[in-house]
Amino acid sequence: MKTYHHPPAPFLIACAALLIFSLACQALSPTSTPIIYEDPAVTDTPIASPEDIPSETPPPANAPTATEPALPGPTPAPTETALPPAPSGPQEDPAPVLHPGWESFGDLNEIEALAIDTAGNIWAGGHAGAVRWDASLSRYTFFGAEHGLTSNVVYSTASDGKGGVWFGTINGVAHYDGQAWTYYSEADGLADNFVSGIVADAEGMTWFSTNAGLSRFDGSTWTTYTSEDGLPYNLLNDVAISPDGSLWVATGGFGVGRFDGNAWQTYDTDSGLPAGIVSAVAIGSDGTVWAGTSSGISRFDGQEWTAFTTADGLADDNIETICVDGNGEVWVGHGAANLGYSIEGAGASHFNGERWEAIVPDIARLPDGRVNAILTDRDGGILFGTGGGLARYANGEWNYLTIDHGPFSNNYQVLAFDPDGSLWAGSYRGLYRVTSDGWQHFLGQQAPRYNIIQDIAFSTSDGSAWVATKERYGTPNGAVSRFDGQGWEHFTDADGLPDPSVYSVAVMPSGEVWAGTYRGVAVYSDGVWNVPAESPSTRIKSISVAPDGSVWVATGNGVYHVVDGEWQVYLEKDGLVYDYATDVYAASDGTIWVSYGVDSGGLSRLVDGAWQTFTTEDGLAGMMVNVIDAGPDGTIWIGTEDGGVSSYDGTTWTTYTTRDGLCSNQITALAVAVDGSVWFGAGGDGVYGGGLCRYTP
Repeated sequence: MKTYHHPPAPFLIACAALLIFSLACQALSPTSTPIIYEDPAVTDTPIASPEDIPSETPPPANAPTATEPALPGPTPAPTETALPPAPSGPQEDPAPVLHPGWESFGDLNEIEALAIDTAGNIWAGGHAGAVRWDASLSRYTFFGAEHGLTSNVVYSTASDGKGGVWFGTINGVAHYDGQAWTYYSEADGLADNFVSGIVADAEGMTWFSTNAGLSRFDGSTWTTYTSEDGLPYNLLNDVAISPDGSLWVATGGFGVGRFDGNAWQTYDTDSGLPAGIVSAVAIGSDGTVWAGTSSGISRFDGQEWTAFTTADGLADDNIETICVDGNGEVWVGHGAANLGYSIEGAGASHFNGERWEAIVPDIARLPDGRVNAILTDRDGGILFGTGGGLARYANGEWNYLTIDHGPFSNNYQVLAFDPDGSLWAGSYRGLYRVTSDGWQHFLGQQAPRYNIIQDIAFSTSDGSAWVATKERYGTPNGAVSRFDGQGWEHFTDADGLPDPSVYSVAVMPSGEVWAGTYRGVAVYSDGVWNVPAESPSTRIKSISVAPDGSVWVATGNGVYHVVDGEWQVYLEKDGLVYDYATDVYAASDGTIWVSYGVDSGGLSRLVDGAWQTFTTEDGLAGMMVNVIDAGPDGTIWIGTEDGGVSSYDGTTWTTYTTRDGLCSNQITALAVAVDGSVWFGAGGDGVYGGGLCRYTP
């Protein structure tokens, strides 16, 4: 079924990406937290291992170590080179399942945050959950929403100093003490549910940088600081504690702020910073402050700021994370090269006190150029959390590890089942198919035309798959691709599509293929694409075939019902909430469901010629509905932008969120299997992620 996906504007992408920060080099002091949930016994069963591994993120685990005499300088980065195969990979120790019936899948190698607990375990949080590695890096445990994590999208993590760990997510804060989970959100006093950084001071206070201010937790009470209290800016990207006890924050527009417990002091471009948007802040044992921006990194010695850029040896001016090790040397991660969509990055940089050296990703060192988190371990080694796995550098040697836990993508636009019952998943990194044998990734020549998958449909007559694709946001290039089981055929505007931007695709019982583009519909029949004479020349977001063979089309100017070539339009004046519709679903009982993709839209249903609107007051999980589908029993399932999912049995709405085991409250794709199990895909906006999850009632 077609899912709504809304490409964010470039400035929103940049803002979201700049919030992806990890807590590095900070050990937290003890805090007090109540026990809320106790973990039951393990009940989950993982799906089969992948049968085809993608090339964007080199996947082999525990690859052999490359030994070098000293920290390597810049070398050319290879392209599409897989890491050497390993004789054996790390072993998994399953975590206790708190929510039976739920199971998560995703790219655990996409790391955003690192922490070390008091037992020496290494914790890595990212866009598909969290992983705990033992100190030897030979065994790991995965924690997802089904195990108690409040969201599978983790942007910050830190030890609590007494065996527990904090996780900052897009749905608030979760604390795990080794046996029980405790959750905190805006409702409890947290400034905002998006938590970008966590740190604890010497007095046992834990501080959280968020999208809407700085929050302090003393174990029982929350206190929040905003711009009204002197905070330079409410949008915060990172937080750190100085040896003198002062608190430093990195803001999303007004430099850095220092809090001495009584008053705030601001340092911005007028003070010597190269940019007002500061992505990361770290402090050495001597009190030297380091601030990372998109224009390089700056050092503050207490008197003045000194800036460093690529001209001084940095691998890139875009700074994602900073770590100061025990020797006072500085390690910098550069994150993604193209915010929101690129899987490439510049790697890392190292400052020995005198000069900078670039650490370019290659086969023998970093597994991926997107370095989002850096941390020193107990033995003085440097840990790198990247977009493609965990790397460790110590004594001139590099080690790196990756984990197979499903498809190597965490952002999904569409899910659909083919006539044989196999699940197809369309993501920002291409197309996947999951069968009883595992995950298959379509690559290279045996793949759709472009990697961003917009929609998927299947022909019941010959079983062929039709896929709507897009090159990337910011470009109009798109195509419809057809897979006949052996090879791919591609169609663009040069072949008769009315526009290169393709959003939706559907296959009629007759075998005709309908494609929705930015400027209308095209119909493929007898090897030729044609534009129906009466079809509207407007954006076509979704196409659904009704049981009677008629077609429903969601457009930028109403919802159309097409019967025998006649186009009838429904608008606001006819009962729709808005003229602009983003998804339409024709249910087996003849009802028609429409969503609008805006915060005030809700969900509309056409029954016996009359439109009815459902909102959160009726039990809907959220007002912004992204996707609609139905199960074999007729139950309607909807995925929302930030409220989770809801099911409707004809009488009652039931909501499921991350507190129930859902991988993310932002659901952008879903599909129901013939056995009644439901698959959910998150992160279709290309920013947050969340991966896949399956619910078996």
